[in-house]
Amino acid sequence: MPTRHRLHAAPARSAAGLPDSPSEAQPRDDARLPVFTVAAMLFMDGQAEPWWCTVRDLSHGGARLELDRTQPPRVSEQLPDALLLYFCPDRTEVQCRVAWRDGRHFGVQFTAEIVASTRRPV
Repeated sequence: MPTRHRLHAAPARSAAGLPDSPSEAQPRDDARLPVFTVAAMLFMDGQAEPWWCTVRDLSHGGARLELDRTQPPRVSEQLPDALLLYFCPDRTEVQCRVAWRDGRHFGVQFTAEIVASTRRPV
């Protein structure tokens, strides 16, 4: 059974499914909840180290994230289409897909349930 995230339990379900491309974002079916300070990490295939980010808004089906300004300069255009988002305070994670990109900010659509993580990032 999936672990309940402290704000949301599962990704939104949509009859239309996922966008055909990350730049083809779909209208949101549920409201965003501003969270502002939730620390998170992005794990990507081919990257030895995760990228730090902050969750700025969260909905049932996705999130708006901001890349950490204290880390080496990175922009959302450098992210792969698919990644794993790890919520630090809750030690939960979710597979997601980049829905849109705008410099340090970007949106992700959850492609799986939010589950308890076995990762123990340093």
